[in-house]
Amino acid sequence: MKSAPLVFLVVMLGLNLLNYIDRYILSSNLPAIGRELIDGRPAFAGWEDSLKGILASAFMLSFMLSAPVFGWLSARMSRTKLIALGAATWSIACGLGGFSGQVEAYSRGSALAWTAGPDSGFVSALLGGFGFLLLTRCLVGVGEGAYGPAAPAILSDLFEEKQRGWVIGCFYIAIPVGGALGYIFGGHLGWPDSFFWVVPPGLLLALWCWMLVDPASKKLQEMGSDVSPSRENQAGKGLLADYWRLLQCRTYLLNVIAYTACTFVVGGIAVWLPTYVIENRQAASSETGNQWIGGITVLGGLLATTCGTWLAEWLSGKVRGSHMVVCGLGMLMGFPALIAVTYVPFPSAWWFVFLAIFGFFLCTGPSNTVLLNVCPARLRAPAMALCILLIHALGDTISPTIIGLISDRSAGGLDTAFKAISVLALLSGLVWLSAASTQEADVAKAREEDRLKLAEV
Repeated sequence: MKSAPLVFLVVMLGLNLLNYIDRYILSSNLPAIGRELIDGRPAFAGWEDSLKGILASAFMLSFMLSAPVFGWLSARMSRTKLIALGAATWSIACGLGGFSGQVEAYSRGSALAWTAGPDSGFVSALLGGFGFLLLTRCLVGVGEGAYGPAAPAILSDLFEEKQRGWVIGCFYIAIPVGGALGYIFGGHLGWPDSFFWVVPPGLLLALWCWMLVDPASKKLQEMGSDVSPSRENQAGKGLLADYWRLLQCRTYLLNVIAYTACTFVVGGIAVWLPTYVIENRQAASSETGNQWIGGITVLGGLLATTCGTWLAEWLSGKVRGSHMVVCGLGMLMGFPALIAVTYVPFPSAWWFVFLAIFGFFLCTGPSNTVLLNVCPARLRAPAMALCILLIHALGDTISPTIIGLISDRSAGGLDTAFKAISVLALLSGLVWLSAASTQEADVAKAREEDRLKLAEV
């Protein structure tokens, strides 16, 4: 069956929403998970926040390691089938994570009690409910790794460059909206019920995606099967050469560096904000705090993603490198707002939470649009895969654990950790502003390479 581009956008947007819901139900339930699986365990004493951070880092580690592999596979098999398998995997794995409490109880009360008993060692304690949850979060990351590189590449194939900015902006609206739903949904249903309820919609969307036919790029269709992505990669210099080619593009490289710093900050704050508000600042109950965070995230993130895309497109032709300029200004706005959150008492601090979220999400649409536009068609999936690897390896894979370590080892706790990582928001903004000078030239080079490929047919 042939599917209209709008159908693909709906399916990919739905999967992206669920993707971020599944990520952030962990954050919304981190205090409850800690009480059941981590807190009070002598073997874990002094490392409680670090271990909670590791739960988020483990997901991101498996996600960023698997993404380049799936980026390579996406050029050699049906991308819709690959995405469907990934969505089914991450949904089932997320649901299995909800049984960690039962695994913990079983390990304590059975012949396996030595693995989780109060006097067990650190390594053996990991084999209880915490270890099981850690394993399932890794599997969630592998499933999402199949989705991350392929979905934006499919949409960029289906929509022309003049439409791509809005389409990619729409696609990445799922980040704040899905994250907000994860907070609200997780806070309302609690632990572990919220982990179970995400399974049915994930499997339904995976089935829908499986039924879709992978759309070849219009340009590749015109070139014929002899220059399909798989043939071209086999005949060319190979995957590593493609990645090296991408890193030689100045705009791509600076965009990824800035995006990495941004991802470090946003990923770390997203994991720890509920714990910070509910336990450290004692500003709200678990359900109320997650509702506030979810509401502010969806409002600030949705407005920022929409405004960032609109502003970058409106400034295009008026301001050199408009997309990179918008990204840079957003991070420079979020930097002081994040610091203010640690000083201003609640409920007034909610305003600065909103400003920080708005500033950080302003870059979502423009940065990803440039990421695709500076690459020729054949390199878009590898470009997304490499970006995913780098921003997560040096970004939100390590930031939750680093924040936890700073919190465990400093008198100021999470206040000190938030102030420390805010410096990266400033760095990210400055790097994005520096990338504006080469954005338009690199986009033109990619456009010319695609034109020459067509001319060869």
